[in-house]
Amino acid sequence: MVVEIIEILAKVAGTETAQFWQYLIEQVGRHEPQQHHCEVFFLGLKPSARGKGIGQDLLKPVLDYADENQVPCYLVSSNTRNISFYERHGFAKYCPIKITDTYSMTGMWRDFVNR
Repeated sequence: MVVEIIEILAKVAGTETAQFWQYLIEQVGRHEPQQHHCEVFFLGLKPSARGKGIGQDLLKPVLDYADENQVPCYLVSSNTRNISFYERHGFAKYCPIKITDTYSMTGMWRDFVNR
């Protein structure tokens, strides 16, 4: 599937953009935890939608599933502004992911909660 995405990006946005995204995916993949886990693959809101509980509403079903099935969760935060949001939901910084000399992402981990 990733190969198809990169091919589409090359057609739509050009080879250089596609190569960057392939590199980004490879860097993120190198830090992927090896133990069994749920993954929050993507969560994004327009700035006008932030602060209204929408992110929490989107995240809650994943965390509920993980807790019910006693599985930890992993995600990659692409923006340092979002780290405190994820920390409020039980995530902790897991690993830095260096993308370029001026840009890093943050892998975050959350153990399941016994209820």
